[in-house]
Amino acid sequence: RGSVCRLEQAMQDCHRAIELKPDFSKAYSRLGTLHFQQKRYKQAIDEGYAKALELEPENGQYKQALDMAEERLKEQEEAEQL
Repeated sequence: RGSVCRLEQAMQDCHRAIELKPDFSKAYSRLGTLHFQQKRYKQAIDEGYAKALELEPENGQYKQALDMAEERLKEQEEAEQL
């Protein structure tokens, strides 16, 4: 239960940071990571990594994270089709 609360708090913190500073790429990246850790790869891409990379296109870590989330999403979708 404690880790769920911390996770929700971390997500709220990311959303609040984005509210205060919509061009803060690190908040989007962290949001992506939180979704990724919960195996919500589509949200990790759409709500996190893609936006972070849009704001900071030269950031190799964001690109790597986006690529990994896209790979996991593809694997997840393939597994669901079995």
